[in-house]
Amino acid sequence: MGKYLCVDLGATSGRVMEVEFKDAKISLKELGRFPTEGTKLPFDNGFKLVWDIPSFWKDIQNILSRVKEASSIAVDGWGVDFALLDRKGRLMKLPSHYRDIEHMDKAEEVINELGREKIFLETGIQIMPINTLYQVYALWKNSPYILENSSALLMIPDLFTYFLSGQKICEYTNATTTQMYRVAKDEWAKELLQSLSLPAHFLLPVTRPGEAIGKVRKSLNILKNTRVVATGSHDTASAIVGTPMTEDSIYISSGTWSLVGIEIDQPLINAETLQNNFTNEGGVGKVTFLKNITGMWIFEECRREWNKSLQELLQVRDIKSSAVIDVDEARFQTPGNMPGKIVSYLKETGQKVPESILETVRILFESLALKYRWVIEKIEKLTGKKYSRIHIVGGGAKNEFLNQLVADVTGKTVYAGPYEATTIGSSIVQMLSLGEISSIEEGREIIRNSFELKLYQPGENIFAEKYDLFKKLLKE
Repeated sequence: MGKYLCVDLGATSGRVMEVEFKDAKISLKELGRFPTEGTKLPFDNGFKLVWDIPSFWKDIQNILSRVKEASSIAVDGWGVDFALLDRKGRLMKLPSHYRDIEHMDKAEEVINELGREKIFLETGIQIMPINTLYQVYALWKNSPYILENSSALLMIPDLFTYFLSGQKICEYTNATTTQMYRVAKDEWAKELLQSLSLPAHFLLPVTRPGEAIGKVRKSLNILKNTRVVATGSHDTASAIVGTPMTEDSIYISSGTWSLVGIEIDQPLINAETLQNNFTNEGGVGKVTFLKNITGMWIFEECRREWNKSLQELLQVRDIKSSAVIDVDEARFQTPGNMPGKIVSYLKETGQKVPESILETVRILFESLALKYRWVIEKIEKLTGKKYSRIHIVGGGAKNEFLNQLVADVTGKTVYAGPYEATTIGSSIVQMLSLGEISSIEEGREIIRNSFELKLYQPGENIFAEKYDLFKKLLKE
């Protein structure tokens, strides 16, 4: 029995959650929430998109100052972005946002120099221009003095773990998202960095999820005697721990990004996996074999432009549409005028332009469900195994229309929930660390007994024609 604090940093908001384990069940309480969207800082000829770390830290401290006691605390967040500390442990610069265009422009240079095959076979990680490897390369090309004078690279959750504990770590699950780590060999890919003439002195030994880091710094005057634990600091890793799935399950962690995949014992790294651009990320005791898909990002960008409420935009059940988009097409990855980008894509691909906002929403949700089906079919082909159920967790699991759409499009049973899988998974890792439970399986059984899952059975599949069109757009 105990109380566990989870600092969960998302790409648009962060929050501090309290998880109580009592009478073989867990319950959640939100202690506070704060915005985390990127900040545009202007310079001579443009702007730099960064993370406002001091603001996030101030908000976290304010929330934690109201907490009297807790058994432990852990921090999770998004992958690929990082902070650099100098030789005195001070933050050297505000971390770049993964959607900043500077490193995206440099990614092609790295891929052309090394080749996609070499990068993937070395790391096992999906090639995406947002990855840490390309960010480090861009920094080395544009501002080499920063890397030269750095002493430690910390992923974003690790930075806040450092602020809390005073201990510099690089936790395993998030380290694997960098595309600078050899998942199959369980070591940093230093030879890959050397082939790009990149330094590696700032790479720390990797810390495993569940390791106790220490206690909260006394100088903070908060949370006396509270342990700091390294959880699955990549939010996807924690979300997977918090998904009460079985061996025949596909998971979808649905938020700004949709992570669609399975748990496996060993990484799956071969030419076919590379061709389909799947990733092998470190999980808690497993490898997470998955594909990153642009999730609710496009919808949220459109909603910002339309200035409409979520409730208004979900009234799409009776709306008809004939068009589809590839949600991962390059133009949809950067912010700004998202409705206009959708129209231009549809015109370029010879499709009918939507006549209303709700028709655009319908197109987005159907396209996302079709992309899920495409990815799941690839997983089944690559693994030689059929999966009968899909577990959708995260904020996107609240979207009942999309959940039913996924069941209809894929022909599989969908279980939605728990919505707070990341926080729940982080607390399960903390319980393991403190000896409250003995295994992930025991933790998942506790989750099943603590939260009600919503079931969606597949109905009539009326999407065969649209799926054929969708595959043509992907040039299949």
